[in-house]
Amino acid sequence: MSRPEPWRSAPAKVNLGLAVRGRRGDGFHELDGVMALIDLADSLALAEAAASPAPDRLERVPAGDGWLDRIAIPLDDGNLILQAARLYREAARERGVELPALTWRLIKRVPIAAGLGGGSSDAAAALRLLDQRYPAGLDLLALAQRLGSDVPFFVLGVAAARARGRGERLDPVRVPAQPLVLVNPGVGVRAADAFRWWDGRRPAAVAGAAATWWSGPDVTNELEPGVAAHVPEVRAVLDMLRAAWDGPVAMSGSGATCFALAPGVRAAQALADELRRRLAPSAWVALSTISERG
Repeated sequence: MSRPEPWRSAPAKVNLGLAVRGRRGDGFHELDGVMALIDLADSLALAEAAASPAPDRLERVPAGDGWLDRIAIPLDDGNLILQAARLYREAARERGVELPALTWRLIKRVPIAAGLGGGSSDAAAALRLLDQRYPAGLDLLALAQRLGSDVPFFVLGVAAARARGRGERLDPVRVPAQPLVLVNPGVGVRAADAFRWWDGRRPAAVAGAAATWWSGPDVTNELEPGVAAHVPEVRAVLDMLRAAWDGPVAMSGSGATCFALAPGVRAAQALADELRRRLAPSAWVALSTISERG
């Protein structure tokens, strides 16, 4: 195997307000909200395999976090990294660019099925790595849309954006850096279930509130009530956060990770320490920061 490329960061995101406008004709839901990168990130690298042609391989490198490392992740075609690589390879071949067999290495620091976009960010990082190493003049955003609703945001390379449509209509917005505490109760939530549990009520006016949340925080997530009603672990975390914290609290994306925005690092650290004492070892608690850079 050749020498691996430098590690590429694949940052997670949180949803700072999420409205569901209804079901579309294509079966997806019309969304409106703001996504913002945070400084929690997976790391991804690739190298050419020693023997080619051969199927691409994905290897996991331990993150050194016992809670995360014991959670199994797919290392076959069920992983979006390999799906992104296959999609890029097929599109590049149509442009006359042939890719060798590749070995991918992944350090997983973002919980899976957690509403933080970890798998989507990994896929975006794979596309950008391939575009850098094997340029073929491809439209990465078009490829990203075929991989998942959140992937275009991570490919776009901005710190925050208002996302509409399935999530592919993106308008960059400015969001200031702010500490936050992330809590995952140790359960996963499938996005399909979260949308199935959405009660179809009339959407709240999240779009304007989310786009200017920092002037009057409103992190309402319309998927949250349905998930909390069906997943007691999520409901318990939200109740605990709101009892311990008087600032903005919400579930991110389709869950199961919940977060609390804090005015400063000291307040965030104190809250994180308290939650670790109360929830360890079943839950994962992390201190993070909203990023100002894409």
